[in-house]
Amino acid sequence: MRVARTTRMLAALLFAAACQCGAAAPVLTSGAVAQTSEAIYLQPKRGDAIVRVDKATGAQTAVSPPIARTVSAINRDGETLFVGTKTTMISGGFFPTYDGFNENFVASIDANGVQTTIADHRGDITAIAHDAAYLYWSEGGVTWRRARQGGAVEASARTAEIAPALRLPLQRVAKSGLVTDAPAFLAGPWVVYDESVWLDPHASAKARYALNLCDAAPPVTIYSAAYRTTPPADPVPESPPMAVDSCGIFVAAERKICFAPQTLAIENFEIYVAGLARSPALRSAGGDVVVIHGRGFDAATTVDIDGQLAPVLAWSETTLSVAAPKIAPATTAVSVLLRVRNGAGECTAGLVTVADPRRRAASR
Repeated sequence: MRVARTTRMLAALLFAAACQCGAAAPVLTSGAVAQTSEAIYLQPKRGDAIVRVDKATGAQTAVSPPIARTVSAINRDGETLFVGTKTTMISGGFFPTYDGFNENFVASIDANGVQTTIADHRGDITAIAHDAAYLYWSEGGVTWRRARQGGAVEASARTAEIAPALRLPLQRVAKSGLVTDAPAFLAGPWVVYDESVWLDPHASAKARYALNLCDAAPPVTIYSAAYRTTPPADPVPESPPMAVDSCGIFVAAERKICFAPQTLAIENFEIYVAGLARSPALRSAGGDVVVIHGRGFDAATTVDIDGQLAPVLAWSETTLSVAAPKIAPATTAVSVLLRVRNGAGECTAGLVTVADPRRRAASR
């Protein structure tokens, strides 16, 4: 017993020492996970309870009863969690099967772990949010809502926003099967993306990679799984949820990437066409001005956009103005990499949209 207790204590110390950081301020989440500065909340696998994972120690505590379906969305409001579920593909048998369409639900879980159904017999729930008056969730391309105090479920708004395609140096090569690379998000200099390899109707593989866009190192595999449609009957693996805070990146319940401490950071961009009119996107011909707001800039700071040098026109410790270079055009709007390096050797990155008006007009 003493050995086991010592082992647990050592594991907790190693977890905490693996990523030295101050207050782990939440940055963003991807998938079915919620986070605070102290903890993340997720379902480790289908059928499990929701667990609270302490960011400092890695300790896991169940905060709900077991949930038979796959939790696909989590939202937190104080001590209350809101969860939504989705249909899961099961690999057993000759062809994949599913654990039931339109059997999903939205529920709340209070501080005592008591689960209360809010709406059931739904399609796949892809996101949950709340305000003081309503709980909202996305389902079937429609945002639905229900008053916090109860009442009927009603459609709120349709979601129709289409993000620009991404053009990033992902360094992936497929030797067999169909491979698609789709970046999940960019956090500082780190881009995290998924690779899906489809071999035949009965087998496929998924992997998640992290690539530091500020150095020449190859991508790091942070998740991988494969399946075949033969017994035993297991859920087809999916890329796990991620939570990003100011200290690094969690993949499921484990911190996989630690951010190196640095003062350099990008907060937001402003784009001015020909240096005059505000615009949501750059032109591929170049000559536009990008104003970068952040911190840690100095007289030696350099900027490149889509791999091309962007000359610095003016700078302060919190603002850079750069001239956008010529960028390889695309038939549709694309998001390209903008990298900033300061004189201290620190580097960070962001995504900026490029849309060529001439090509947009020609494609109509």
